[in-house]
Amino acid sequence: MTLLFAILTLTGCSKPYNPDALSGSWKMRDLAPFPGEEFSEKTTFFKNDSVLTEMFVDGKRIEHYSGTYKLDRIGRKLSVSIIMPESSAVFESEIIKLTDEELILVTEKKEIVFIRP
Repeated sequence: MTLLFAILTLTGCSKPYNPDALSGSWKMRDLAPFPGEEFSEKTTFFKNDSVLTEMFVDGKRIEHYSGTYKLDRIGRKLSVSIIMPESSAVFESEIIKLTDEELILVTEKKEIVFIRP
């Protein structure tokens, strides 16, 4: 009985996770805007493991970076490798929640919430 209660408690506390929902476009929910400009970003995860991040000011694309990603479907880990003009970067995060409408990642520095555009 105690074991059953422990399993139900642990299962009930976990956030929703659907790894098939990652594909498609996402935008950061709480993105700090630049003063006097409308700034937005969009990150798109493609089914072929490629990723594209675009940044917009006043509706015009000002930057874009492409790369690849690896999703550990069981361990809830997401690794994104971005190729930049002068270097490249790898971003490691843990997926806290992934549904059709919301993606919550935790890096070593902070929690990042994405929603569908």
